[in-house]
Amino acid sequence: MLEARAISFRFGASGRTVLDDASIAIAPGEIVGLSGPSGIGKSTLGRILAQHVRPDSGRVVIDGRPVAAGGFHPVQFLAQSPILAVNPRWRVGRILAEASPPDEETRAALGIRPDWDQRYPHELSGGELQRVAIARALAPGLRYLVADEISAMLDAVTQVRIWTFLRRLAAERSIGILAVSHDAALLARICDRREAMGSGRPVPCAAEPLRARAAS
Repeated sequence: MLEARAISFRFGASGRTVLDDASIAIAPGEIVGLSGPSGIGKSTLGRILAQHVRPDSGRVVIDGRPVAAGGFHPVQFLAQSPILAVNPRWRVGRILAEASPPDEETRAALGIRPDWDQRYPHELSGGELQRVAIARALAPGLRYLVADEISAMLDAVTQVRIWTFLRRLAAERSIGILAVSHDAALLARICDRREAMGSGRPVPCAAEPLRARAAS
């Protein structure tokens, strides 16, 4: 279980408080949706879960224990714009191998072609590079993904391909996913449950599993 416990965060010593006693939990294999207006703290909470940002107070734990520093982090953050998450001077093959080269099954499922390995990030489309970023995050040791608007700028076919793969991955490898999105219809289709940011903290949106409700 990945948990953020009583997280508070503000921008700068006298800045606006974004998170106020915020808590959220994601179980292994569970997909949790997180929605809310822009600027309300969704991405900040996701970055704190992945330890990209340090909270002012509170803590992040996995199975009740702090995450050990060093090595591959078990919580990976996937941003909306993958071009900002890769080294522009590296070829795609090197980016993919940064933590551990993805197996052929993963490459095939995400549609990553062998000829991409010799290209630079700017030579791929946004959807293609997002699939590369996802594959890079799936190294051994991954337990949780924070997917921050990862399909918002993509065409419908690429969205379906990515989320079909991630839902299967969650089930097969028991990887928990926090899906951050403004798209309520998307969250209804892919998530087991959904929370919304309000007053500096996530609040449950519904008691029943959204995936089951959407299918009925």
